[in-house]
Amino acid sequence: ALICVMALLGSARAGERKEVRDPHFGEVLFHFYQQSYFSALARLMTAQHFTRVDHHRDEAELLRGGMLLSYGLHLEAGRIFQQLIDAGAPPDIRNRAWFYLAKIRYQRGYLAEAEDAMARIQGVLPGELEDERHMLHALLLMGREQYRQAVDVLERTPGRSEWAAYGRYNLGVALLQLGRREEARRHFERTLELDPDFAGAREALEWTVRPSSAR
Repeated sequence: ALICVMALLGSARAGERKEVRDPHFGEVLFHFYQQSYFSALARLMTAQHFTRVDHHRDEAELLRGGMLLSYGLHLEAGRIFQQLIDAGAPPDIRNRAWFYLAKIRYQRGYLAEAEDAMARIQGVLPGELEDERHMLHALLLMGREQYRQAVDVLERTPGRSEWAAYGRYNLGVALLQLGRREEARRHFERTLELDPDFAGAREALEWTVRPSSAR
């Protein structure tokens, strides 16, 4: 949930600075940047109800959908993203809506539908969302057991990305599926250097160093 919200935060910061024309939207963003997401969501929905964010209607709706998604409300968030697309939102909004739809479909196990949504994104997504897009692409490939292709994608994960540890971990998993155990072990070790609390990487590392007879 937190990753989804932080991705939204990164995308807002990565784009060009835009004038906030509605004070109520500025108040929402203040709470959002303070990571007070529940307060931001409550204020946003109130402002939308009283039509106080008309100058930022699409951006506000995208933000609402992203926060609902972070709280696990996949169906409601999905409806918001689809409505933005159907209403002909600007390309930057539409691209992010397609991305979040792809995430929802992947999380619900609809791989073909997620791939279709990913294919509809045009150009580069802003900020960390582009790194997350590559991560989702790799996960979709792994879901289809296309591990070599997933490795190619994951090896391009930027070392300073917020997704670096998760990328290293999934790279290790893909290599393990290809029988490249020693390479996988090194990536699990690197994952723990980046994030010592990554329990999945620790378990995977312990598995790779365990004698074959004990597995």
